[in-house]
Amino acid sequence: TPFVIGEPLADAEPVSQVGFDVFPNPAREVLRLRFDQLFFGNSTYQIMNPVGQIVQSGQLGTGQQEINVASLQAGFYFIKINQNERTGVRRVIILD
Repeated sequence: TPFVIGEPLADAEPVSQVGFDVFPNPAREVLRLRFDQLFFGNSTYQIMNPVGQIVQSGQLGTGQQEINVASLQAGFYFIKINQNERTGVRRVIILD
């Protein structure tokens, strides 16, 4: 069958987003996370620089809402939360 531009792929599934806020933003030492929904179990986070390199990552346990970022250099980053099949990304600014 021919490929038609604009036609959805039959096997494509919508990506479920993790709803969360990050504060304070900008931050100096600690990022606090506030999730739209209570989550249970483990989630992972990755903090990436503007070119996509992972500069910090780890696990978030149930109820954990803080990430220490004191070791990061000043600049802007992206924080990605992975929670089961769901993902969310936010931009954050780290100050000296």
